[in-house]
Amino acid sequence: MNKRPATFSDMPTLVIPAAIKIEILGTIAGRQCANVMGGLNTGGAGATQTQLLAMADVIQTTWRSTFLPLFSDAYTYRETRLTSLNTATSPQVTVTNPGNGTKQNAGSPQIAQLIKLLTAVRSRSGRGRVYLPPPGDGDVNSSGVLLPQQVTDLTSAFTTLRTNMLNAGLEHAVLSRTKSVATVVTGFVVDPKVATQRRRLRG
Repeated sequence: MNKRPATFSDMPTLVIPAAIKIEILGTIAGRQCANVMGGLNTGGAGATQTQLLAMADVIQTTWRSTFLPLFSDAYTYRETRLTSLNTATSPQVTVTNPGNGTKQNAGSPQIAQLIKLLTAVRSRSGRGRVYLPPPGDGDVNSSGVLLPQQVTDLTSAFTTLRTNMLNAGLEHAVLSRTKSVATVVTGFVVDPKVATQRRRLRG
């Protein structure tokens, strides 16, 4: 009997009460790029479509105003998609307002800026990472380490994003597919060393 390899479409629908999947979608040098995060509806129930739209607008506005100035001009933001994971049939919304990174970058599009997420849970299910689009050429040294000012700027930008999300009723969380749980993020650290995001690029 021949068995085909499992694909993403074979995975069961992820259901986590009150949880929300956040996808910030764009392209890097023409290749599709997805930056994915998680959150919890502070209302303690499944978010309505109206609530999701308000949250998505806040994330999109913050991404465009606070993050795009820190990203390579090879990056183009396209849209933000929020999906309620409260049930298998909970709503999904998408908001669109394209924009471009502004920093000159002639380097590899696979380079990523990395943020490590901290929670009160020490197991693998309580750990998380956010891979961000590349920095500008002038923001990273020859050893692949971000300059201190870029680390400071990213820390400020991510703090602003988390604050704005919370004010919109969306608490930042790590989502675990294996355990079907959401763990609240208690803090974060910008990793000075750049990473790669090959698996997050398509095309």
